[in-house]
Amino acid sequence: MPEAMAAATASQAWAILARHARDEIGPLRLHELCSDSDRVSSLVAVHAGGGGAGTSPPRQSHQNGPARYDSPLVGGFADPDPNRILLADLSRQRMTLDTVNHLLRLASARDVRGLARTLSWGQNDRTDPVLPARVREAREGAAAEEEWRRSGGPFPNHSTLSSAAPLPSQFPHHRARFAEDAASSFSARSYG
Repeated sequence: MPEAMAAATASQAWAILARHARDEIGPLRLHELCSDSDRVSSLVAVHAGGGGAGTSPPRQSHQNGPARYDSPLVGGFADPDPNRILLADLSRQRMTLDTVNHLLRLASARDVRGLARTLSWGQNDRTDPVLPARVREAREGAAAEEEWRRSGGPFPNHSTLSSAAPLPSQFPHHRARFAEDAASSFSARSYG
């Protein structure tokens, strides 16, 4: 285990994350959304991997808990290869805030500024998932709301906007349109 990871406390990890990823992650209020009794059922981290020998992607554990990493990945990378992307999908894990804190300590030891590309979480119903287009709309709406607040005016339609990714049940009138958009997008990719 690297010394930096062992020395980083949970509060330091939050501070590092807030300082280096405030624009992307700060508005989502992860610390407010999670408590020790809550379960985080979707956490996806996308970051550039290294091209050095001996690195490998995380392996999913069949037990509850974070993905397991081989020691070369935790220990450090050589110069990152921009053509290689490592996707760590932890969406099947069920994590408490302690587990999220552990992952943030790992991120701080790995230099979160250089590795973090996407970090998202929240409940997602497999039978009626939140599509990426809707998540983008929610993030853009949150950014617009923040900009509007800075200008001093009330933001219209405040009740439907949230800084966290919405649940499908919050937007029932969008479900059919998203299904059509997804189907047409899939058809265009498959046959066009």
